[in-house]
Amino acid sequence: MWTVIYVAPSPEVAERLQSVLAQESIAVKLHPTGLSSSGGGPSIELLVPRTEAREAAEVLNRMLVRMNKRK
Repeated sequence: MWTVIYVAPSPEVAERLQSVLAQESIAVKLHPTGLSSSGGGPSIELLVPRTEAREAAEVLNRMLVRMNKRK
C-alpha cells in the first residue's frame, strides 16, 4: 500500500524531492493531483510504501528545513 507523504506545489519540486528520497533508497511514486493553489501548474503527490512512510517523512522534513533556511 502506498501513502501520500507530501504534496509538492510543482513537478520540479516533486522531482527534486523524489531524487533525495531515492538517494536514501526509498521508493517514490509521483501522482499529479490537479492545479496547485498558486496556479503554477499541477501539484504532485509524493507516495511511498506505507512501511517507509515514517523514514521518508523524516528525510523530507530535514530537506525542507534546509530549503527554508536558504530563503
